[in-house]
Amino acid sequence: MSEQKTNQEMPIFRLQKLYIKDLSFENPGAPEIFLAHGQEPKVDFNLQLNNQKIDDDNWEVSIAITAKVMDKNTDETVMF
Repeated sequence: MSEQKTNQEMPIFRLQKLYIKDLSFENPGAPEIFLAHGQEPKVDFNLQLNNQKIDDDNWEVSIAITAKVMDKNTDETVMF
């Protein structure tokens, strides 16, 4: 049975294109947020993977990354 698997052709995976579809950075509290030294921030990080078949040979794979850094003491003050 292992011979059967090794004789079969393995699919070829190739990264064809790499691009940024959307990029945004907001820093609403600058520069004041950087004046508070020694405070450890609260960080929320979200990673989402999606895929979509384009045709028989091509797929689009998207990675959405969202990070939010807040003042650990208030949870309301968004740092960036």
